[in-house]
Formats: sequence, C-alpha cells, structure tokens
Amino acid sequence: MKKKICCTVVAVSLFGCATIIKGGDQSISIKSNPDGAKFSVYNKKGDKIANGQTPQIVTLKKGAGYFSGETYKILMEIPGRDSKEILVDTTLSGWYIGGNLVFGGLIGWLIVDPLTGAMWTLPEEVSAELSQKMSSVIQHKEGLVIMLTKDMPTSLLKELKPQMKLVN
Repeated sequence: MKKKICCTVVAVSLFGCATIIKGGDQSISIKSNPDGAKFSVYNKKGDKIANGQTPQIVTLKKGAGYFSGETYKILMEIPGRDSKEILVDTTLSGWYIGGNLVFGGLIGWLIVDPLTGAMWTLPEEVSAELSQKMSSVIQHKEGLVIMLTKDMPTSLLKELKPQMKLVN
C-alpha cells in the first residue's frame, strides 16, 4: 500500500497542475457582427496559423517558448465594411498559480507548465463590429460631387472621366 501511495505522489509531482487541467492549447471563438467575415490569425512571428469565416472556433497554442506566452493578431474583413485588426494576448492561468501551490509544486511552476505553455490562458471569445464603409459619392447641395476612389473597384475607376466646370 505504501508503494502505491508513494508512486501516486511521485507521478502527480512530475506534472504541472495547469498542464493536467488545461493543457497547452486553447479553443477560442471568433465572432463578428455581421457574421461571415473572413479572418486570418497570425502569431507573434508573423506566421499565418489559421483562417476561416466567422463565427468559428479555432484552437491556438498558449505558449511561444519557455516562460513565454503567445500573442496573436486577428484580421477580419467583409467587402463593403471596414476591416478590423484585433490583438490577442495571453495572461497567467489561475491553475498555474494556485494549482501548483497545492498539487504541482516547483516542478510544475518551473519546468512542466512553462514548457507546455499551460501556464498561460487566452480569452474564450474574440469579437469585432465591422461597420459600413463610408459612401464613395458625396454630393453637395449646390451640385458639387466628390468621389472617393480609394475603395472603388478598378473596373469603375477606368470608366471615370474628370469633369471640371469653372464658375466665376
């Protein structure tokens, strides 16, 4: 009986509490208003690691190396709407702090959880409001027409002809 108890204590002490409870990856929900935005997720190195269309759940690594949490940039866009860039950063997990105090000990604090990334946590949800782009045509009441060509399709740009009428 003593051998079983001793083996159990040794086995538990070889793991970090956050690693056992939460693991090194985390699923997050990516949403937009309106739904249907195309998104891309980039890690802190600038590598594209996920893409899709909202709403969607993606699984991301929480760690970026020993004692280093990962940071993500999420780009969302829908044609005719302003695009959004959202920065997502990790924070320390409560399981890393409190759980290792009770269960994991120094091995969990200094080795296992920092190596697996389980010492970090990400938000459960990322959401963005994608507002309508400003109209491409503004007409003043006296007849002045201003066209904003920045967001205009190139097929329409080719057909535009500048017209100027000087009035004294």
